[in-house]
Amino acid sequence: MKKSISILFMFLAITALKAQVGINTENPQGIFHIDGQRDTNGNTNISDDVVVDTLGRVGVGTNNPQAKVDIRTATQGGGFRLQDGSQGNGKILTTDGNGYGTWKVPGVAYAKLGNIPPTTIISPVQDITSDNLHIAYSGMNITLTPGDYQLNFTAWVGAGGDAVQGSIAINRFASIFFSTSDTTNTPPTYLSPIRSIIIPKLYSEGAPTPDYYGSGAIPVRITTTTTLYLWVYVSSGNWNGNNRQIISYNQEAGLYGPYTQLYAIPFYVE
Repeated sequence: MKKSISILFMFLAITALKAQVGINTENPQGIFHIDGQRDTNGNTNISDDVVVDTLGRVGVGTNNPQAKVDIRTATQGGGFRLQDGSQGNGKILTTDGNGYGTWKVPGVAYAKLGNIPPTTIISPVQDITSDNLHIAYSGMNITLTPGDYQLNFTAWVGAGGDAVQGSIAINRFASIFFSTSDTTNTPPTYLSPIRSIIIPKLYSEGAPTPDYYGSGAIPVRITTTTTLYLWVYVSSGNWNGNNRQIISYNQEAGLYGPYTQLYAIPFYVE
């Protein structure tokens, strides 16, 4: 027993002096080097080698790792394997916010459809004393889990109540934006300076009480599961009195079916 302990201490002392450990090799290429087949010669026959260098980088199949874990192999599909129960044909490796990896179906499968009421909704504007507050909730909404999304919509809205008569002298427009509330304008976290999309008139400039119809996309960031509500802004030039309403046609059907849509596509921001 004493002899075994003495040999162990001698080995540790020699290792400490060399500051390198080699297994199956007398010429370790890092602080720790395993040559599985005992056949490494310089930079040849290294496919079976494992090396840890002085920066703590691990090389598998290479004696000169360039990353924390550097795997080199000539066998297709043989460089890495993860079986955690989530694996499956066609899945991709992805991570959560903490960097834990798992297999998932490609992101395109996670496109989310919004909720669109089956009927037209007519709402009074929130405030007729300020042109900045001629807004109303359309009835369309979408619930999203954490992530970055591109919100895509097609909306059809109009002015109701004391609507103005058509005139090319009156500047009128409408725009779409999103809120995290269905009663107040509480903006989500937008990922670009564009926080609303102007939609054009559906008919000519001179048409009385013109409708507005258009599509757009707005990128947002969601940090907790959140419902986003599609709101409408209509400029004050659309009315000639204090009875001001915003009409959201929602699933109003035409010759080819409803004209509105709302969906979100997840993406990653560099």
